[in-house]
Amino acid sequence: MVLWVLGAAHGRRAIEIVASSTPDTIVQRAPLAAEALRKASGVFAYLATTGVYAWSTVPDDDTPAEALGTVCNALANVTLALAQGVAIRKALAGGAMSLGTVAKLALEVYRLSRESSLAVTGMKKAEVKRVDAAFVAYLDVLTRLHHANALKLLGTRAWDDKQYGVGDGGGVGGR
Repeated sequence: MVLWVLGAAHGRRAIEIVASSTPDTIVQRAPLAAEALRKASGVFAYLATTGVYAWSTVPDDDTPAEALGTVCNALANVTLALAQGVAIRKALAGGAMSLGTVAKLALEVYRLSRESSLAVTGMKKAEVKRVDAAFVAYLDVLTRLHHANALKLLGTRAWDDKQYGVGDGGGVGGR
């Protein structure tokens, strides 16, 4: 499980970089955090597709949750979503991307988070019981947070572009 710890360490490093950044320094520091998260995602993706299958000497009921392919794949998607979240934060701070592009990135972050949450909660009951309840709750909160953020960005873009109207029941063209 050394690789699992390596993936977690890359994720932790990214969190430290982002947490210690100010609005003035996030644009310069975001690439470092995103790179650490991409490395973490790669480690977890490797574990999900290759590494955990080496765990064949342990009966299924005794396999720790960290060695389940679904959990490793969920961690790969979550760290990739967090890397994209760092890119969104950088884009919002630096103003280098249109709000529409940032909203599309946010929708992808939501999709990755939701996919991870559904995958973990959709595992066999015996496997889900081995997964820490705090991790399952984290996936749920992360999904809801990213969904809200994507909707906020889409709404802000629509407002800025004056793409709104009144629903008065009069059909197209108004009253």
